[in-house]
Amino acid sequence: MTGAERKAIGKIHPVFMGGEYLPDLDETELSIASISIQSTTGDVTSVYARRGEGCIHYRVVDEYGGDTLTGVTERTSEKPLSLGELCDFFLDAWPLIDVVQMNYEGDLDAMLGFFSGDSEFYAQFDELLRERVCSAFSPVEEDEEEDEAE
Repeated sequence: MTGAERKAIGKIHPVFMGGEYLPDLDETELSIASISIQSTTGDVTSVYARRGEGCIHYRVVDEYGGDTLTGVTERTSEKPLSLGELCDFFLDAWPLIDVVQMNYEGDLDAMLGFFSGDSEFYAQFDELLRERVCSAFSPVEEDEEEDEAE
C-alpha cells in the first residue's frame, strides 16, 4: 500500500490502519503470529521468523518502533518453537496481560473481546492466548483462599 493509500484509508477510520506500521519483513522472513487489539488504531504486534544457519531466528515487532515491547524481543531455536514456547516468547516481549488489565480492569469478558491472535502456523494460538488471559484473571475460589490462609 502506498503512503497516499494508507492516508486515505486512515481518514475513513483509524482502525483500518492496524498493522500498516509494522516493520517490513526482511527478504527471508515470515510473519508467523500476530496479536491485534481493538484500540482506536487497531494496533498489531507480530512475531517474524527466518531460517539461519542451523537455526531459526525470531523477533517480536510492534507498530511503534519497539516502544510497546518490554522484554526480550529476539531469540533463536534449532527447531520450530512449540505453541507454548511461541506464546511464552511473545507474551514476555509484549505484555498482553498488562494491556488487557489496563483497558478492562476486572472485566474478563471485555478483556477477551479486546484482542485476537492469528497464526497460519499455530492453529491454537488464539485459544492459548485466551487461556492465558483467563488464567491470569480467574477469580480465586473462597475455599482455596481459606486453605491458603490456614
